[in-house]
Amino acid sequence: RTRDSGREASSPSEWEASSPSCTFQKDGMTTEGTSPTATTQAAVGDDAKKPASKEEEKLKRSKPYEPSSDMPNLNAVLSRLKMDSYSDVFEKHNLSLTSLIGMLSSEEKWTASVVELGVKKGHAARLRREIRKYELVWRKDVEAQKKFVLGRRAIVRTTGYENNICWSEGRLVKVERLDKGEGKSSWELTIKYPLCVSSPITGKFSLEEEGEKFLLPAESLELEMAKGARVISCFSDPEVIGGWAWYEGDVLEWDGETARVRYIDGIEWEHPFPQRLEMLDIEKSEEVLSRNIVEYLGDQEANLLPLLVIQSPLGSSKVRRKEGQFEPKKSTTDA
Repeated sequence: RTRDSGREASSPSEWEASSPSCTFQKDGMTTEGTSPTATTQAAVGDDAKKPASKEEEKLKRSKPYEPSSDMPNLNAVLSRLKMDSYSDVFEKHNLSLTSLIGMLSSEEKWTASVVELGVKKGHAARLRREIRKYELVWRKDVEAQKKFVLGRRAIVRTTGYENNICWSEGRLVKVERLDKGEGKSSWELTIKYPLCVSSPITGKFSLEEEGEKFLLPAESLELEMAKGARVISCFSDPEVIGGWAWYEGDVLEWDGETARVRYIDGIEWEHPFPQRLEMLDIEKSEEVLSRNIVEYLGDQEANLLPLLVIQSPLGSSKVRRKEGQFEPKKSTTDA
């Protein structure tokens, strides 16, 4: 299965190799080389930098991003209420404005908890009224920050064969909060894409563009496979930088083992599921999922291409439901 003009797939020897290679696309030429990591600074002109070690990069990728909020700190709130005398009390118990917001479940529980710290009931009520002003902003931030894990998969919208919409493989490498004035702010996400090319693009997107210009897809097996699910799978495509891309499709039938998918270009394909989970690991994708490998897998009689559920009518999988995971925004490519 390939969106190509019939060019033969190459041997999968690099899949078995201990140090996988990927196909570099540069100035219209194809060369072979060792896969660069997406979070390593690419050597571009005079901006080339010495790359970090693989151990350092993996440590960085595994660390959740916890951006600071533009809400005032607790001492500023206490000062405005003329309650500075309580600063030491809250500091002693390591309580911040955000941790106090997390205690706002009910007025009774709030009063009991805060009074126990030594705060007078009247002051506790005033403080609760004040910090509730920031509760909505805080809850929105909490939901947004669940997505902000540096190094996670982030796919960027592009167009491929016959101008079909598809998605380039990439990584989230930076998140920054932008102050828009008048108490408004936004998140800016930096994504490096596509992977497995000599000089990946560094793109900046606002969080509001998710689903239109980029996607932060669910992890493998995070969402339940089902009839009507939205999925992506990878196919070689000579029109896309790097030679392959993720294409979207809808599951027409699901028997518990095989999903029949109709892709956005009208082609239908049957996928055993789950399949090649190791390739859905972003680390493996970065190092192994090259154009040569995608072409080889798509050329086999048994479909070996990995399939990822990005939207499901059943929501999160049975395991993930217990963890309180949330679903990604809907893609807009089916418009």
